[in-house]
Amino acid sequence: MKVGVVIWNDAHSDEADSWVSVSRRVDHAPFEVVTVGIILDSNTGKKRGHVSVAQSLTPSEFVDHVIHIPKAMIVEVIELFDIKVKDETIELDSGRSKNGSRLSTKGRSERATRRTRTRANNRQTSEDR
Repeated sequence: MKVGVVIWNDAHSDEADSWVSVSRRVDHAPFEVVTVGIILDSNTGKKRGHVSVAQSLTPSEFVDHVIHIPKAMIVEVIELFDIKVKDETIELDSGRSKNGSRLSTKGRSERATRRTRTRANNRQTSEDR
């Protein structure tokens, strides 16, 4: 399992408090939501076609408040670190780079900044289409 951040576009309603004429309705930008939690894999309760995120995990491998986000609504998933239960103990493996070496706080910050820029560039490209 991973602890991570999921950025996704939620279904939402217009902000109007009453009936609105279709001709006066304004199309708003996507309603972007950020969810932080334990990203479940197929062995730990993931729902097919979704990214499943739990709020909490116990050493007995119980989870609560699981949200299932349809993959089509996902903007980005940022995996922060691994988490696993071994002998009823929760183990964290934080701050590792792709090659397995530890990342400094600066390294994690730079990686997050690159992801943010990439997401902004992708959004701009899709808006330009």
